[in-house]
Amino acid sequence: MKNFKQLVILFFLISILCCGFTKSKFNQNLDKLINNSNIEKQSLISVSIRNANNGKIIYERYADKLLHPASTLKAFSTAVALNSLGKDYIVSTKIYKDKNSKNIFIKLSGDPMLTSWNLKSLFKEFSHKYGQNIDGNIIIDSFKIDDVPWGTGWMWDDENNKFMPKFNAYNLDKNLINIKVIPTTPGNTPKVKISNFYPVKIVNDAITSMTHNITVQRKTWIDTDTIFIEGAINKNISVMRPVGTPYNYFIYRLKQALKENKIKFNGKVIENKLPKDVELICSHNKKLTDEISYTNKISYNLGAEILFKLAAAEAFNKTGNTNNAIKLFKEFYNNIGANTKNIAIFDASGVSHNDLLTTNWMTGALFKLQKTKDFKTYKMSLASPTDTSSTIKNRYPYLKGKLFVKTGTLAGISGITGYITTNIKNKYAFAVLIQNCKGNCSKAKLLEDKIIKCIFSNG
Repeated sequence: MKNFKQLVILFFLISILCCGFTKSKFNQNLDKLINNSNIEKQSLISVSIRNANNGKIIYERYADKLLHPASTLKAFSTAVALNSLGKDYIVSTKIYKDKNSKNIFIKLSGDPMLTSWNLKSLFKEFSHKYGQNIDGNIIIDSFKIDDVPWGTGWMWDDENNKFMPKFNAYNLDKNLINIKVIPTTPGNTPKVKISNFYPVKIVNDAITSMTHNITVQRKTWIDTDTIFIEGAINKNISVMRPVGTPYNYFIYRLKQALKENKIKFNGKVIENKLPKDVELICSHNKKLTDEISYTNKISYNLGAEILFKLAAAEAFNKTGNTNNAIKLFKEFYNNIGANTKNIAIFDASGVSHNDLLTTNWMTGALFKLQKTKDFKTYKMSLASPTDTSSTIKNRYPYLKGKLFVKTGTLAGISGITGYITTNIKNKYAFAVLIQNCKGNCSKAKLLEDKIIKCIFSNG
């Protein structure tokens, strides 16, 4: 019996030593990988890896430093929207008939996936049910979402960035237009076309040449809605640019949808709240789960911001705004045990340079999220190697079904966070944030890939 007890104790000690050796070896491999990277000396690399089953940290490196999360923040803001609104929530655009007048009401939710084609289809259904005459006014209720077009800490020089258009309740076609510039004969002005025509003012000072150095931009300090084309061009180009005013773009497309459906309208388009005595004619509906999945997989800034505000609108029963959405964010994570006292967020998409998270907070939140009501839906909304249009479509083919992440990229910043199942079936929550990258973030992305491969192979 005595010998048996000694054997048990010996086995226990050996197990502890082996586990300690395994963990130490794992840490050594990661440390060596990061220390030998060609960006380690000039950049700050923060890493946190946590056991997804018990929440224990198994590796950390500068993991309590407050850093810019970039778009990895979407992994946490979309979770708030999903859990607040519920997976069965529908994002809708609705047309009503006023029972006491000849007016028509359009109720907007700010749907970030609404397109001109959707609007045209909506009025096609409207004409079948209501007829092809609107004898009163079209009154738009846009009060679900506030009219603050950008987040706090967004950069003024992103006015021409297709990933950062202005947003409000009038979102349509991602609030972007496609501008094509076509060279003519040398020395002459190139042609300019707006695909799916929109009447924006064009100042074309470009010239057709043997060289190619063309800029297509809005100069908001001169005029918000004018496109300035300058430089030399020798081949066709096609660029996406944000519209200057989403409201103007929406109203133009609205009138175009009426015209294409042969609906006669001579009244005014005005804003007002939807009255109680109205009858629903038709609606365009989109599942919240589809919108969150699209937002996380392609890293859609406009989608993250609108869904965040929409969650606040429903939670507080008032016009959705970022301040209330941040309150909702803090309440949600504090309630599930991911204390927000020592972090700072100012938007939903991570575009703001005022946002600050730690990688330990990120992995802690990911661990806690596993016990929320719609976690399976949430996890599947993250990018994975099976998604052909996601931000990691070409990065991790060997991790099919084993990796679910949200990536992040801003000037000088790169990050990735999510869940991974290793080759020996251990499950981890992890976060990597790399700051102060000089030039583009390709080297940082490569290091992220090596870190994830190391976790998968050695974890």
